[in-house]
Amino acid sequence: AISAHWVKASPKACGVTNSYQFPDRLGSDRWAALIAAWQQYQEPCVVVNAGTALTVDALGVSQEDGGGIFLGGLIVPGLRLMEASLVAETADISHVSGGLQLFPTSTGDAIYTGALTAMAGAVNSMLVRLGRYAGRKPHCILSGGDGLRLQEMLVRFDIEQLVVNEYLVLQGLRLLEEETGTSA
Repeated sequence: AISAHWVKASPKACGVTNSYQFPDRLGSDRWAALIAAWQQYQEPCVVVNAGTALTVDALGVSQEDGGGIFLGGLIVPGLRLMEASLVAETADISHVSGGLQLFPTSTGDAIYTGALTAMAGAVNSMLVRLGRYAGRKPHCILSGGDGLRLQEMLVRFDIEQLVVNEYLVLQGLRLLEEETGTSA
């Protein structure tokens, strides 16, 4: 007896402007996370969701109204997709679990460390770009199933304002519901 409410990204909500080429095509999870990040910090943020895919989104401050503005973002394969693609598409590599190592000396460690390094590189690249654009160091908010694993790698980059928030998308959904008055 509960009606479903489907969340779609919009051109603007909860003080955040959506700069996506086609605003309604931005994933609702990304949109909700951006809204929650803006409500919590109201400063430049890189909003990261480390799941099946890794999304790395830049949230700035609008020069027009001082609100949040989604500037754009990246989508790259997540940890498991990177590992699986190497195992499936590379000769003589079978899946063996590995761990994070400074200098990997086994195939499993090399794949795991390599995938996390690639993910951390995408995040760090966006942090540098947004920092230059905004003129100050942005916050970095991690969420998603591999958020803690990615945090383990990112701490090696000495990122000062790094936070893990496992409920970022849910917090954004709550804020959207409060603004529209619909029950999500």
